[in-house]
Amino acid sequence: MAGSVHGILERRIVDGRTGKRLRFAALLAAGLLAAWTAFACNRIPHDGPADTEGPAWAGVAAVFVAFALVKLVRRLGWLKGWGGSLRRLAKREHVYADRRAFQVVATMVIALIVVGIVVSGLLWSWQAIKPYRIANGFAALAVGYVAIRFVSLHAFDAWNAARPWLPAAVELIAATGASAASIIRLSQLDAIARLWGAG
Repeated sequence: MAGSVHGILERRIVDGRTGKRLRFAALLAAGLLAAWTAFACNRIPHDGPADTEGPAWAGVAAVFVAFALVKLVRRLGWLKGWGGSLRRLAKREHVYADRRAFQVVATMVIALIVVGIVVSGLLWSWQAIKPYRIANGFAALAVGYVAIRFVSLHAFDAWNAARPWLPAAVELIAATGASAASIIRLSQLDAIARLWGAG
């Protein structure tokens, strides 16, 4: 029974149109919320380190909107053949010959960078003006996962193939986390704006 429910959920979220639409909507919503937060941050007077908050939220917005646009473009079929073209180019330039060492090092470096960004986001998220750090962590999670898949280390590819639901889970977790951080910061900014207006 549990296996059949898991199979149905996997087909709906990973392969079904509903799942693809959900992933697109979640990524786009995260991007739009982060863009709204960036706009709101730029309307509130800041001092010192808080001046970087608006651009940081704009960067988070750019990542999630770009992910959503790639999903849309892929859905429209405009990216067909790109993977094969890149692979042929890599073979022609003899990049494929000694790729194993590069793949291992690149995968480890990307994983360490993502873990560092996520951990620093968690450590700084308790400060009132730092929710963008955890949003950066969620954006890094999404980008890092795609980058590791692009590096295409065989061990990771095999592990990933055994879990076809994993890309959807990573995208949804990243989008949900960034959206939550945006909503938290927007609620804080609304309170700040009201206090500023009262002053």
